[in-house]
Amino acid sequence: MITTSTLLEQTTALSLSGFKQSLLLQSEDTKYHSLSFEERLFHLFEAEINQRQDKRIKRMLTQANFKDKTASLEQIQYLPKRKLDKSLILSLANGDFINKNQNILLNGATGTGYVK
Repeated sequence: MITTSTLLEQTTALSLSGFKQSLLLQSEDTKYHSLSFEERLFHLFEAEINQRQDKRIKRMLTQANFKDKTASLEQIQYLPKRKLDKSLILSLANGDFINKNQNILLNGATGTGYVK
């Protein structure tokens, strides 16, 4: 008979830590018992995919070596002298240009990107 501990060992051997955490959660939470096999399996894979995406984003942010790691769109100062179009900035932040395979080009004088 296959036990939860056997499955946990296999997830460790396969480096499926998100899957493993979700499996532990499912074994402890009775609301998962009412789900079908496919639904439970879907949640396990979804947890693994989400964890891998989160790790990838964290790794890429670390590699980017940003000066200000707490910077956010909410902190942008739309002063008249900066001539920033808020709606354009927000549409770029949405990332639709990526899905449309469009390029963006930012230009301006060197050193003008950081205002304190």
